Formats: sequence, C-alpha cells, structure tokens
Amino acid sequence: MRRSIAISIAALLFSIAGVCAGQTTRATVPEQLTPTELRVLVACLSGDRDETRKDALEKLLAHGEAAETILIEKLPAVRNDADAAGRYQQILSRIDADRRVRTALAPTRVTVHVEKAPARTVFASLYQRAGAPSRVSFAPPYEAAGDQPVTLHVDNVPFWEVVRQLEKQTGLTLTSAGKEAAFAKPPPEQVPGPVAIHGPFMIVARVARGAPKIESIRVFLEPKVRLAWHAARIRVTEARDQFATPLVYPTSLDRSYLQGEVLDVGVPVETGNRRIVYLKGSVTAELIARLETVRSDELQCSIHFNDFGRRFSMRLFRGEAGHLLHLWQPPQWDDERDVAGLRPVLLDANQTPLPPSRRARAGQAWEWTFVPMTAAWGNRVFGEPQTLQMDVPVITREIEIPFEFDIRPVAKR
Repeated sequence: MRRSIAISIAALLFSIAGVCAGQTTRATVPEQLTPTELRVLVACLSGDRDETRKDALEKLLAHGEAAETILIEKLPAVRNDADAAGRYQQILSRIDADRRVRTALAPTRVTVHVEKAPARTVFASLYQRAGAPSRVSFAPPYEAAGDQPVTLHVDNVPFWEVVRQLEKQTGLTLTSAGKEAAFAKPPPEQVPGPVAIHGPFMIVARVARGAPKIESIRVFLEPKVRLAWHAARIRVTEARDQFATPLVYPTSLDRSYLQGEVLDVGVPVETGNRRIVYLKGSVTAELIARLETVRSDELQCSIHFNDFGRRFSMRLFRGEAGHLLHLWQPPQWDDERDVAGLRPVLLDANQTPLPPSRRARAGQAWEWTFVPMTAAWGNRVFGEPQTLQMDVPVITREIEIPFEFDIRPVAKR
C-alpha cells in the first residue's frame, strides 16, 4: 500500500514538473488541461527559473478563461511579489480583452413584436436595444423613416436580419449620408447591390447601372460598434471579370480615419475595360472593445492624462472660429491611428454636448475645432463650455470583416 502511494506521488510530481517545464505538446489549438494542471501552471508563475515562468505565462494566455477563476483566487497570495502579480494581471487583462472583443463581434440579437406600428418608432426601438449611444451631432438613421405602419414578429434574431426585414416591408434602404447612415427611399435608377452580413457588420456592394459591375464596398456598423480606424481599400483575396478571368490587385492598404456609421471602402482592382463581377476579400479595421471616459472642469489650463496606458496633455483656448483643443502627443505617437479613437466633447452648464467639427494636425500637436459657442446645432443652442469630456480607447483589436460577392448571371438550364 505504501509502495502504491509512493508511486502515485512520484507520478504526480513528474506530471507537475512536465507542465511547468513545457513538456506538453504545443499546437495551434491548445490541448485541454485539467484543473490540477492549470493550478500547477499558475503556481509556476512564481517559479524560480525565468524559463519556467515564461512557459507558464504563454500556456495560461493560450488557455484564457479556463484559468481565470484560479488566477483570481490565487492573486491575493502573490500581492507582495510584484513580478508574479504583474504576470497574473497580464493574463487576466488578456482574458478580459478577449471576452470584450468576442462580445463586440457577436451580432446583437433582438426580439420584436409589433402590429401596424410607425416605421420610425420601430426602427428607433430596434436601434436603442442594439446599443445606440446618445447622439451629439447628427440625426439618427431612422429619423427620416416615416410613419408607414409595419408588422413584425421575430424572436432572438440578429440585428441586421431584422433591419433587412423592415427594409423589405417599408421599401426603405439604409444608405450613406456622408459618414452617417440614414434610411431613405432609393431612387428608381439605383441598382440594388448584394448584401453580406458578418456579425455586427452589414457589407453592401455598390453596383453600377447598365452592364453590372462592382464599384465599391460599404460597411454598415451595428450601433454598439466603435472603430478607431479602417482601411481605405479592401484587402482583395480574389477578383474576376465577366469572362471569369482573374484581375490584378495591389496588396498595400491605406488607412482612413474619418469615423461614422458607414465605411466607404475602395476596390483597388485594375479593370481597364473589364467589369468586376466576382469579388472576395475583407475590410481591415481597428475595433474599440473598451472605452474609458475622462472628464475635467479645468478648461483654462493644461490638462494632463496618464491613464489607461496613454499619456498626453491638452489645452483648450478660444480662437476666431470657435474653441480649439490642442493635444500634445508623446514622441512615440508617430501615426494618426494613435489619436483616431479619441472622442473629445465639450459640455455646457446644462450638459449639452458640443461636438468638434474637424480634426487636423497642428505642428507637434493635434487640434480639434469646435463650432462657436452660440451656434445652433439641430434644435440645440450651446452655451459657454464648462467641461471637457473625452472617450479614450483602452482595449482595441485589429480585425478583418470578410465578404464574398458574385453578381455573375446564373446560367439557364
């Protein structure tokens, strides 16, 4: 009996050593570990050898949420070990980020039961349940939807599928009004383009009149989705003309930083006199999975932020055209993508938001210009700014939004 126990203990110790030393097989999809093995890996984060700690960190990052409960349980015990606590927090932060990205990329599912309700009211309710933020400048997409009665009964259906059903009933289509989206009646001459839905994104191909060809791509975002930037041109996987001949396309991508509810994306394919009738690819974008909002009532002095991994200073002053906000970026911010996700807003005494009208580089700083304080925007008049509010992205992830469009005529049998 004692010999049996000794052999079991030895086997367990050998297994623990193997887990810590990295003797498990590495694969693209990590093998499932038992709770005991996960606890061993967590313990290895405080190991004596650098290789042991690094290997445990990599494996726990690969297993994600499976180790979360154990990490939270054991974290208080390593508070006095700054290095080990840092590794615990690194893994927990990655788990949180991955969870938020998955949530952001999942389609919002909605339930709607209405009988002969005004279209505008139904669209408004749909958008609000899908996470539409409070608007600060432009009218919401459903503002011009009208009061045509609609009847709809759906349960737990993705947001864009419900929108498509309502479009079919009302004869409306979601279109681009600048960088904003709006429901409107399409002109008779407009050729409806094919539509692809991927998670919280609806991708629409713009098709030319006459001989059909794909001209450009539009991506509509669910209300909950926020992007820091997106590619100005699609990433092409395959493109063919009306003769089924492959078309040539470049591989380089340019970024676009003008944000809104619609992404207008170019198609970088050399066509000559040929027409694109088959197109497969994706749109690259930077998803904002988590925002933190910072506020300050001190507008006449420099404001310094050193939170969420960002460090910058700002100063607001009054110019001839209105209020100007200058942001000085750290030296390592050498690309517009570093400020693309920042959303500054001025608030007056009534907390009425004053959105910026434009953003531009000003020497070593970035400059936002706000409309004059007495100007009306819609039905609102803004008073003297009292508070600066800025949304700061703290979790972002580069993503690909895939699509495939085929407008080749179907051969008759």
